[in-house]
Amino acid sequence: MLNPAKRTYSKRNRPTRACSECTRRKQKCDRSKPCRACAVRGAESHCVYENESRPGTPTARPGRIPHAHASRPDSFSPTVEESSVIEEEGEEYSEQELLRLGYAHKGDHALSALGELLHHAQRELQAPAAQAPCLSKSLEGEYWALVDTLPGMPLVQLLVQVFFDEVNWYFAVLDQYYFDMSFVEWSTIPRNPSDLQKLSPSVLYFPALLFQVLALALQFLPPNQSNKLKLSGKDPQNIDAMSSHLSGQGEKIMRLCGRRAPNVTSVQADIMCCAWQKNDGRGGESWYSLSNATRQAQEIGLHLESGQTSRYENDVSAETLKQLWFNEHKRRLWATILTWESHMSLQLGRPRLIHVSDCTVVDPIDCDFPRNPSRTLFRLPSLDERPSLYTTQLVKYKISQTIHRMMSIGATQPLLQNYEIIESLHSGVLDFLDNLPPAMKFDTPDLSWDARYPSLIKARPQNAIVVHSFLLALHRPHAARHETSRQRATEAAIGSLEATEELFKLTEPHQYKIHTIVFHTIDSGIFLATAAIKYHTQESQMRSKIDQTLERAIERLKILKVRNSIARHGEKALTKCLKKFRRSWTNDISPMYTTSSVPGDMQNLSMGSGPGIAGTDGSITPIGRHSNAGVEQDPLMGRDLFEDITNARVSTSSWLEHMDMMSKLDLRFDESDYSWDDLFT
Repeated sequence: MLNPAKRTYSKRNRPTRACSECTRRKQKCDRSKPCRACAVRGAESHCVYENESRPGTPTARPGRIPHAHASRPDSFSPTVEESSVIEEEGEEYSEQELLRLGYAHKGDHALSALGELLHHAQRELQAPAAQAPCLSKSLEGEYWALVDTLPGMPLVQLLVQVFFDEVNWYFAVLDQYYFDMSFVEWSTIPRNPSDLQKLSPSVLYFPALLFQVLALALQFLPPNQSNKLKLSGKDPQNIDAMSSHLSGQGEKIMRLCGRRAPNVTSVQADIMCCAWQKNDGRGGESWYSLSNATRQAQEIGLHLESGQTSRYENDVSAETLKQLWFNEHKRRLWATILTWESHMSLQLGRPRLIHVSDCTVVDPIDCDFPRNPSRTLFRLPSLDERPSLYTTQLVKYKISQTIHRMMSIGATQPLLQNYEIIESLHSGVLDFLDNLPPAMKFDTPDLSWDARYPSLIKARPQNAIVVHSFLLALHRPHAARHETSRQRATEAAIGSLEATEELFKLTEPHQYKIHTIVFHTIDSGIFLATAAIKYHTQESQMRSKIDQTLERAIERLKILKVRNSIARHGEKALTKCLKKFRRSWTNDISPMYTTSSVPGDMQNLSMGSGPGIAGTDGSITPIGRHSNAGVEQDPLMGRDLFEDITNARVSTSSWLEHMDMMSKLDLRFDESDYSWDDLFT
């Protein structure tokens, strides 16, 4: 017979989940400790749940291990009664053992329903991170050996500041407030192997994140900081070798600890590794690192909305504000993951790991992150104030959501039957741009804030690159069959190259490893050159526009190749394309047909030398086979060749993949040849 002391049921034979006070008052209870109803009434001491030995203290149950470092940002969520062991009629089983079947820690599935059935409140299953150590004792020595390869604390602090000054403005992955909190906590823990089991997962993984931050800082080390290094001549290759070494150490820690206890810090470590690999020309590896970050983020539910916002209404306490801002911090982290994943899928032909239909998280707020979240309320900037510096990231995020919709409905397929889908997506992007803050528009921007906030100047070309690259990817698959897409893809390629040039002019030489500048110069340049060879305009200004744009792109790659090995190969490829493009105009060309004028709805998207493709009538003529070839013209040959070039399945990723090994061959770092004492002062 069931012991009544172990389970209390209501008259309808249902388990009582509310606290005793809410049960007595017949109110809805949110199951927090104390619940909101008791907190509002000032009756926190009466907020008692079943099986509690004293008010305010839930009874410990067998198999439960308290979560260490509960005050960490990863643990800001209010405490919910949890248990890894379920008891019923004298039988016991462990939820953690059942989780080994692969159930998600958050979601609606059989195991969550089982917990509800056996008198457990609806809740999130407790992650293994809080139940068992992430690292076995046999690996503790190896873990500390890797941590000990970090440079001295003064140099670590120097490089961390370099990262936030020179790098984070572009990637916007880390918020310095939370990073500093984690850094302080990690730097104060005792270096005692016996204490490793007591560390929270976020602290355990923090050195992996720190290694990647230091590696990125070395990739963008300013000349005035490089004098801290004692390498002869401050050879950039030696600095790059050290950067590669640090990034590798971070990867080793991630492999050593595994990804069995995902948390915000481990997600950030993989994202930063992805960023470093892209800058180093390792596109294939970066996709795998992003995949690791994506799966960890999904495991901890970053793609899901917590649903706890209503409980904080009219509550402006410091703890509440801290929790709300931390939720916003996690939303922004997920927005970054979705943005990177969607753009890599579209531009590199990679499969998607995220489906937006699975995501319930709300969009991030367009505001600057505060220096002190516990004292700052959410507030959007007004029209007469400086726009948020986060707007650029929101532009990328909104475009990424459109990318997912585009791919889900098959708009990337070249044989799309309903072309109105492409027109609708195109118009949607233009409408979105019309609603940008005036200072963030890149066609007719409000420049009144530029003098006080130079970062706005860099934000506009970033927005332009994102939009133009999306429009190029949208129209590229349909350029062979639809005249409008062919014209718009050409305009988008020119606009992307001009925006890239603007960003390049605003970039210091020590920032030349930024992946965006090199990639979009090569990607848009290849499309423009190959398309111009197959299709051309009889109007001389159009030919001159394409010629000058490609020539400037090649000159840009010549400068970038000093710091980026892929730029060297991109320069050679575009140079050959430009020579062939110029030779094509000296031959006797027999055009098949001439297209109509360029649509006007793209004319406000170009940067640099004016709206649209300046000074042209927009007529574009496809190139047939050369008459001096002695072969009868095939009217389908030009179309077939162009379709091969513009097919969505043909992208620059195939040859960029072959460049992955270049940086590995160029930079070899023998740890035995150097010590940190030799490298730093």
